[in-house]
Amino acid sequence: MIGAAAALLDEQGEVLHLNARALSLLGDHLVLAGGRLRARDRALDRTLAAAIDSTLRDQIASRVALGDETSADGLGIRIMPVNAEADDSFQLLRAVAILEPRGAAARGFAGLN
Repeated sequence: MIGAAAALLDEQGEVLHLNARALSLLGDHLVLAGGRLRARDRALDRTLAAAIDSTLRDQIASRVALGDETSADGLGIRIMPVNAEADDSFQLLRAVAILEPRGAAARGFAGLN
């Protein structure tokens, strides 16, 4: 519905849903493993996990860049909190991760600006 590559995350940072656009971006830099978004690079994976945890805990958006900074190819991830009603036990959604290809990967890909 939002017209971008998105992953919906629960309160533990586990993926509730990946849309087709997000699925198409998995591979070189980002994978879905154990129900979580994971960076292939170990250091970046720790950074991504910390950004997701921070967004969920502090309710402040965060951003992580995956891939080669020198060639500007890769993937940007914006993690945005979702305010849920405290008394709504059926509301599992707590954050949205927007995946944005950078550099050559972005050609022909319409995401959020």
